[in-house]
Amino acid sequence: MLGELLAKLKPVKKGGGDSKEPMSEPSEASSSALFGKLLVKKKLPLLGVDLSASSVKVLELSKAGEHYRVERYAVEPMPQNAIVEHNITEVEQVGRR
Repeated sequence: MLGELLAKLKPVKKGGGDSKEPMSEPSEASSSALFGKLLVKKKLPLLGVDLSASSVKVLELSKAGEHYRVERYAVEPMPQNAIVEHNITEVEQVGRR
């Protein structure tokens, strides 16, 4: 269920960005910087998961300075009575979704 939910993560719209300016030729310095970024080990995404009786919610977070920012999210409804009083009662149904 979690894998399918992660595949459904939707990007959060960010302001601006629709520039109509033509792309310029990359300079040697910018090519070098880009190559350097490819060699740098990427940070693993930070995920927030909320499992409740009614749904499963997943957030992908990134750190922006001192704050966290939601990059993508997904929500999937939980089968009725799959979780009762903080216990998963229908393991097969929850695992399949």
